[in-house]
Amino acid sequence: RVRCCALLVSAAMVAAASTSGAAPLGLWRLQLAGAAAPTPVRRLQPLVLPAPLAIARSQRGRCRVVLAAAAAAEAPFRDGDARVAVVGAGPVGLFAALVLARRGFRRIRVLDRLREPPGTADTDAWGDVTRSYNIGLGGRGQASLAAGGALDRVDRWCQTVVGRRDWPANGGPPAETMTNRRYLTKIIARDRLTSCLLEELREAHPEVAIEFGVECSRVDFGQDGGTVRLDMQHCRRSGSEGREVEEGTTFTVEADFVVGADGVNSTIRDEMASAGAACRAHRLEDLRPTTYRTISIPVPEGERTDFNFSARNGDIGIEALPNVEGQVCGVVLFEPDDTRVTSLADGRAARKLFEELFPIWPTPLLSDEEFEAFAHRPNAKLPQFMFCGPELHRGGQAVLLGDAIHSVKPYFGLGVNSAFEDVVVLGRCLDETGGRLDKALPLFSTKRAEEARALVESQYTLDQPADYRFVAKFLLPIILDNVFNKALPQVFSPNLIVMLQDEAYTFQEVRQKKALDRTLQAAVLLPLGAGILGAGAAALGALVSAIAERIPAA
Repeated sequence: RVRCCALLVSAAMVAAASTSGAAPLGLWRLQLAGAAAPTPVRRLQPLVLPAPLAIARSQRGRCRVVLAAAAAAEAPFRDGDARVAVVGAGPVGLFAALVLARRGFRRIRVLDRLREPPGTADTDAWGDVTRSYNIGLGGRGQASLAAGGALDRVDRWCQTVVGRRDWPANGGPPAETMTNRRYLTKIIARDRLTSCLLEELREAHPEVAIEFGVECSRVDFGQDGGTVRLDMQHCRRSGSEGREVEEGTTFTVEADFVVGADGVNSTIRDEMASAGAACRAHRLEDLRPTTYRTISIPVPEGERTDFNFSARNGDIGIEALPNVEGQVCGVVLFEPDDTRVTSLADGRAARKLFEELFPIWPTPLLSDEEFEAFAHRPNAKLPQFMFCGPELHRGGQAVLLGDAIHSVKPYFGLGVNSAFEDVVVLGRCLDETGGRLDKALPLFSTKRAEEARALVESQYTLDQPADYRFVAKFLLPIILDNVFNKALPQVFSPNLIVMLQDEAYTFQEVRQKKALDRTLQAAVLLPLGAGILGAGAAALGALVSAIAERIPAA
């Protein structure tokens, strides 16, 4: 009887929709979500109900079919009426706002403590190495930006690189390595990427409010599912003196849904943890602390600018990436206590150091003015490895993205690329749950918390100090992976660095594949090693016997 009642109601709804020319219920739901409904058709369509049928039995024992009238209460934000506060207007926060806006969320407010970046076409700003550093968008980042509809605009301001050019420490000719990945890396200044996404968001969704120069200091989550209140402060930056908060300019932002895209030292994450969410930051010991200074490197007339340039001499190295204007922005990497760099007094001392370490490149290209500027530029530290979990959300009220849930050193370009993947996965979770935040956010935690951990722990194994650990945990595994993959590519996967950058695999899949590779490699090498040792022992025994026979008896 229950099944009959359900079928009768379903048939009546389909019949009503088909005979009246009205849109089926599935299309009504699209209209509520703010999407344009396709032209209704009169033939029977598969029925897509906007909410599950709740089958209940009355007190008199009669079966009744109750359409879930409380569906609106269960998913109050399906039509985009949720007040959304995105804390952090860097690349991840702006991309998140763009993805949410394109899913029908109409009341979005983006908040950031920094100043608004210059426009994308301001070439003077993006040639200034003190303004922003260059980053590489790999396959993960490009695929995610394409899924969010932002790749075309970003690509206009990127320089594509086709390989690496590395200068050896001995001053010999550079070695060139060409890239053979599906996606060639796109280079863009980090703040210029922010500017691209800002322009895309303002052009496509002018209803989104974006405020710079405001900082979140406290969050009150109240009751589960209720209004979230964010205490904000207007702030200003005064160069090297840091950030100063103007007195008397505090205000409150009320939201139904908070997106924490406020970086590795996330205020939103800390406030979520204080409110009971299991989103503790797990910081790994920094085995190889690294400091850097930026440097601007000219490019000679006629030279290629589609390479990632690098040079290394001992503990000091240079990594440099080009921009779309053909300028090259470099970072000089060194240990925090290396006084050769930290104690530079002036440009002459800087030139002398570079002539000693990097005589071929880039020293001959640098001007006296650039050496003087380099000697007085501040030091900056590479980020520490960190992952957040096991939860990345609090109820249906808040979620974390990007560096707030995973922080890695930028050696392999996985920071912002994996952060863009976070945003795409969040969008898919909203799609899979019909926009129900109370379902979508826990689903996001399930999908991305272990991914964040796998990313951080996998890359952490590659960041080893210059001792036996570098050989055992970095160099030897890379060599073994290359040898086995070349010999049996159908069985053994490429090395860990290549796998992490391959957008076809999740980070958990990469970790599983490398664990399997290690097992198979051990299965091959251990018998081989035992055989070699056995043969060596036999040969040694034969040698001892031969010597003993030649020794006359006493």
